[in-house]
Amino acid sequence: MQSTSIPSQSEIDDEFNLTDQLSNLISSKDIEEINSIQKNLLHRFEKSNQTLSYCNELSKQYYSRLSKDFRSNTSKLNEMFKDIDLVFHRIRVLKEKLHQKHPNSLSKETDTMSKTNDDELMK
Repeated sequence: MQSTSIPSQSEIDDEFNLTDQLSNLISSKDIEEINSIQKNLLHRFEKSNQTLSYCNELSKQYYSRLSKDFRSNTSKLNEMFKDIDLVFHRIRVLKEKLHQKHPNSLSKETDTMSKTNDDELMK
């Protein structure tokens, strides 16, 4: 444990003397200029902070709005995908049924369509 002793009068005088000497090293004009620069910087930082806060708030609002739109559009796309998948499934089932009833006619038609599709893809 450290013991705290009461400083003597000479120690106090030495401390005041030291602070007086240090304060005389820097002119009051320089100190005022430093204070002025610091106040100016503080003001600029506060304005920057205010601008960034406003920008952040706007971004938050846009994100909220876009997030809702994105979820809605994603849901619609998923529904459309399911619908298209169902349509293709039904087309396959119909093709199979037609192929069972008319095996020769459908294969000719399918070959013709497949060649046409291949030709279109090559272009």
